Amino acid sequence: MKNLNDLNTKDIKEICDYLKKPSIDEADDKKRFNKIKKILAPDAKKGGPVGEAIVRIYYEKLKKNYYSNPQQQNYVSKLGKKIGVRPDGCLIENEDTSYWVESKIRRYQSNGTAHEKVPNVPMKYRPIGGQVILFLLADDEHRYNTEWTAVCRGEIDPEDDAEEFRKKADTSVLKEIILGTEVAKALEKI
Repeated sequence: MKNLNDLNTKDIKEICDYLKKPSIDEADDKKRFNKIKKILAPDAKKGGPVGEAIVRIYYEKLKKNYYSNPQQQNYVSKLGKKIGVRPDGCLIENEDTSYWVESKIRRYQSNGTAHEKVPNVPMKYRPIGGQVILFLLADDEHRYNTEWTAVCRGEIDPEDDAEEFRKKADTSVLKEIILGTEVAKALEKI
């Protein structure tokens, strides 16, 4: 995996293009994604490492104390089952403050209902304590969960009491949601 200093202007431009512009269709998405995969994580078998690499490079650009692949966090459910949560990263603000980091880079090749799982990220992290910074990259920003994201970010009001309750529960765990277009703006300042 490359670091920020390993990337040239053309590499940054390709990454930012993918983050800023929605894919036209499956073929377009695959072509554009494979370009950035070749730049960032040529050995990756799926999208996760690419999204994680983008987040790592973003934090390098911001000169933040960030590390990838923190230890799995375990807890015991109310039914006595041991459950593990493996965050994509951890941002350390200072000695007393750190945040879990989760990145999502939805792609057309993803099977199933991945877009339905994104709003459950706060539920996944609630049992391990702390707050999570959620990155929604590429089509996870442009095509999926747009209303949920806008509610959680305070850009629109919840529609009803149930949505208000969900927002309060989610934002108690979500430190913030950072969109791919915001990552691109930071990277373009290189």
